[in-house]
Amino acid sequence: MMTKICHRINLLPIIAKRDGLTDIELIQCKHAINRDILENKIQIFNFLSKLNDDAGADAGADANADHHYKRDGDIEEYMTLSAKEYNYLSELNKSIPFAIIGSNSIVGDPQNEIVRNTKWGSIQIEDKNICDFKILKNIIFETHLQEFKDVTVEKIYEKFRVEQLIKN
Repeated sequence: MMTKICHRINLLPIIAKRDGLTDIELIQCKHAINRDILENKIQIFNFLSKLNDDAGADAGADANADHHYKRDGDIEEYMTLSAKEYNYLSELNKSIPFAIIGSNSIVGDPQNEIVRNTKWGSIQIEDKNICDFKILKNIIFETHLQEFKDVTVEKIYEKFRVEQLIKN
């Protein structure tokens, strides 16, 4: 499914129900997903590339392959990033796929914490030590929203439009 839709949308892989996995199982699951992304040449959103072109859209898939980030067309872009920004964006790429836990309630009037209640207790899903929900929420709704829109319109939609014009 991901191979069919990756050419039409910005793709951010997510592992749901992270609370059902141990830390070791999560690491194994992430490695398996990253391996499948690379083997099937699935294009995912690359946080290090504002261009997000076809050559590097899957660069973030391999958490241990920093050499993928240094494409010829992006050298100038890296020079404009501070070391802190580059490290943050590298960590986002290495976090792919994001592991989240769905919530089923909001508790507390002053704090309004989003939690998942289980028979064993409550899980605070915004705790970054437990899951990537807060990071993902921040990425989607705050820091990268405009970038997602720009890449969708300027790259993905334009590529689709050209393909359709060529067909006709």
